[in-house]
Order: sequence, then C-alpha cells, then structure tokens
Amino acid sequence: MKRMLPAGELRRMAKQLELDVDPEIMAGRGQVPAAADEFWRASNVALSEAAVRQDSHRRSQLYHAQARIMHAEGKPFDRVLREANRLDLEEGSQLAEAGVPVEAIVFPCPCDTCASKDLSPRPYGDELREPRLPHLDCERGVDVCSYGVQAARSSAKTGDAEGPDPEGPVVTESKPSGCLASASAVVVGILTIGGALISPHRR
Repeated sequence: MKRMLPAGELRRMAKQLELDVDPEIMAGRGQVPAAADEFWRASNVALSEAAVRQDSHRRSQLYHAQARIMHAEGKPFDRVLREANRLDLEEGSQLAEAGVPVEAIVFPCPCDTCASKDLSPRPYGDELREPRLPHLDCERGVDVCSYGVQAARSSAKTGDAEGPDPEGPVVTESKPSGCLASASAVVVGILTIGGALISPHRR
C-alpha cells in the first residue's frame, strides 16, 4: 500500500499554514488521497499568491510542508527543500544589496549529525553560491536546520574590527514553524512559473 500522511496530520498542517481547504474533503474518512490532493491544491494556490506578494518566508514555509509530504510518501524531496532554504536566505538580500556586510549562520536541528556539520558564520554571498543546507543525511529525515543572517563581525560598531557588537548583532532567523519543525527534507514534483508543485496524485 502506498505510504501517505494520515488525513489528520494533513488537516493539522493545513490549519497551521492557514490554507483555504475544503473541510469536507480534508475530513478524510478513509479517502486520504483526496485529502492529500486538496492540500496540494490549496498549498499551490497559497504559493502563487505568496509569489505575487514576493513573500519569501511564506513560500519557504509552504515548500517545507510539501517536502515533508513527499518524504512521507517515499519520493525525492531535496529539490523543494533546497528551494525553501534558498528563500530563507533571501531574507538577508536587502541588507546585502544595501552594501551592509552580512554573514549567513546556520541554526542546527536537534540531531547529532547536523550538529557535527560546519555551522560557522559565512559570508552571505558565499552561502548563496554554495549553500550548506539542507543536510540530506539529517537523522530526522527532513532536515529542519535553518538559516539566519547577521551583521558581519568586521562591521560591528564597536571601534574594534575583531570584536562583536557588545549589544549583539541583529540576527534574522528563518525557521519552519509548528508541524513544519518536525519535517524531514527533500523535494519532488515540478516547479511551475508560479512557484507551485504539481500534486503527485493527479494524473
């Protein structure tokens, strides 16, 4: 039998993501494929709307959720998860474009494998060119390590180029929330111009 997330879990994810789903279809009652199709439909609509608003954080959340579903079904999900992480990094682009030296930092998930990786601050541009996330060997299955962005140490206003700001750098952290924080990582499906994925259950 094909592996799928239970309808109850899909309902919980849809609620946390505030998706506009049909409650009757999401009720499941033994028809999990129908609930999964409804989740994909609603999440794709939400992705398209977020793309129009240029809301990178919202799109990242949705891609994390879709990656989790693909992982649960035993399908490749790394492409979608990479896009979610790339969108997380985008949150630092305005600072970088304004000429502020910034660094990308990684917040590891609670697994020993991810904690053993290189998590040191790295120049923002370098991370964009060669992203370290996702960790596809994450013990959780779908990696929920996340990116943050902080002012580079050399730009801290301390009068000491080597020391950090005594008040601490401003850190922007992007994390999956709620049900997404328990996800495993990877992506399957086809990215469309609107940024959505095609439901794997539709023919």
